[in-house]
Amino acid sequence: MFKSLIISAVAIASFSTVFSGLQLTSSGDIFGPFCTAHPNTTVCQDAESANKNNNPVITLITAIIEIVSYLTGAAGVILIVISGIKFATSGGDSNAVASARGTLIYALVGIIITVIAQLIVAFVLNNINISQ
Repeated sequence: MFKSLIISAVAIASFSTVFSGLQLTSSGDIFGPFCTAHPNTTVCQDAESANKNNNPVITLITAIIEIVSYLTGAAGVILIVISGIKFATSGGDSNAVASARGTLIYALVGIIITVIAQLIVAFVLNNINISQ
């Protein structure tokens, strides 16, 4: 049970690292050169208003989620590599292959859970208004 829990945690970490490029909030940096030339467009104004959220609670939650996502992503990638090594060194032993398959499945499920969690947190943070 404890081994499965550790494997799941590492799997979540790897998946999170893979998708760590996902941003929880919109950023105007994507449109930087365009918005410099055309600051009055709707896209640039929307990006600017998204960047004005200076609420310290939301900023802290976003930072914590990003750190946890990087850590879980790294762990997930490591578990996927370990699973590949287990597959390669199994030598046809059915128990070793089953162990490698289990590690891979836990890593992938962990990554999926991390992405879903990031999406839920992003949705909630973008749709709540906390007065300062």
